[in-house]
Amino acid sequence: MWNVRSVGCGHGLPGIFALLEGAAAVHFQDFNAEVLHCLTIPNLNANLSGKSQPSPSNSTFVTRQNAKHNQGAGYDFILMAETVYSINSLQNLYNLIKKCLRHPDGVVYMAAKKYYFGVGGGSRRFLSVVEKDGELILINAIIFMLEHYSGS
Repeated sequence: MWNVRSVGCGHGLPGIFALLEGAAAVHFQDFNAEVLHCLTIPNLNANLSGKSQPSPSNSTFVTRQNAKHNQGAGYDFILMAETVYSINSLQNLYNLIKKCLRHPDGVVYMAAKKYYFGVGGGSRRFLSVVEKDGELILINAIIFMLEHYSGS
């Protein structure tokens, strides 16, 4: 069984999919508590209620305020989408990944644009933060994604 953290979870679809595919637990994290209460939790209940397994009780909801108290022993998978849009948050996001990822076998799946117009962040900027630190082996996967999937 594996543990998952969904960072910037929004509607929670990747985390819900992880639960349906056998994750022992998924911790849904979003910057805004309103997103968790108004989108994530109702969507989780709608997609998992009535199923024999899993149940929404295998989930934890993490906001910016309580994120430091939910690190645990490490996550096998960290899922994140559209989380690297702000230049100001890239280092904090990377620090969260380093702190939360199970070493040495944890994996991060990230979906993002190369560049977010108007705010300046993007996958290339995030890659530069990762390369500068040199601690995690995320670089090859990120470079592959950048070179082979050229979206905006």
